[in-house]
Amino acid sequence: MKITLITPYYHPPARGNAVTARRIERQLRAAGHAVTVHSLDAAPAEDILRRITADPPDLIHALHAYLGGPAWPGRPAGPRASPT
Repeated sequence: MKITLITPYYHPPARGNAVTARRIERQLRAAGHAVTVHSLDAAPAEDILRRITADPPDLIHALHAYLGGPAWPGRPAGPRASPT
């Protein structure tokens, strides 16, 4: 399965989301999945959205709804944003 993870921070920072994203990525790869990680500290949300749209995955998981939300089209970002 082709899986995309969106995270506000990614390896090497020793922050909660970065550590969690790295662990999830390793486990998914070990299970045989193709995993792409997009980090909002490395690229603007618009660039990430463009990359995801150009090569859509089977599954997208955003590790932090408040910060990962801007990369998802049509979804408002915020602490009480409801999914569309």
